[in-house]
Amino acid sequence: MPDSDASPARLLIICFIPFLVIGTSLLAATVAAPYWYQYQDVDDQSVHMGLWKACVVDGDWDVCFSTNDIPNISDWIKVPQVLECISLTCAATGLLLCFPLLFRPSFGGACVIMLLTSFATLPAVGGFAYFVDSTGFDGLLWCFYVNVTGTLFLWAPLAWLRNLTEGRRGYQNI
Repeated sequence: MPDSDASPARLLIICFIPFLVIGTSLLAATVAAPYWYQYQDVDDQSVHMGLWKACVVDGDWDVCFSTNDIPNISDWIKVPQVLECISLTCAATGLLLCFPLLFRPSFGGACVIMLLTSFATLPAVGGFAYFVDSTGFDGLLWCFYVNVTGTLFLWAPLAWLRNLTEGRRGYQNI
């Protein structure tokens, strides 16, 4: 007997995968890139930094250092590093778990993956909130905003999930 959940579950997964691919890709790009924050150092040189490295612009070249080796940064940067890596790992895991569900759809399985992936982005929210608290808003660069956008892409399908589950329970607008 065919599963009555197969068609809505497959549709849910197919709709969720592009959001998950975009959100995960944006998170991966921003976790790796050194363009979260920019400031002027004591020698009036421009410095841009990310979660893993800080680079001093020296003419046409960037001279980069690990953020873990820089005093005053190495202590607080570990918090956003860990939180962002947890979020990226959870988003990638959710993406990988979607593909088996395409072949054997389950509405409950799709809902669980969607909820876990969406709520797993909370560490990313904590990571960039901690980053802003430590650096301030003045020198934020594109990676910070792309990270926020990636997180929003992972949350967007929750609206669909809510509408689909209400429709399955027989709620009607009067």
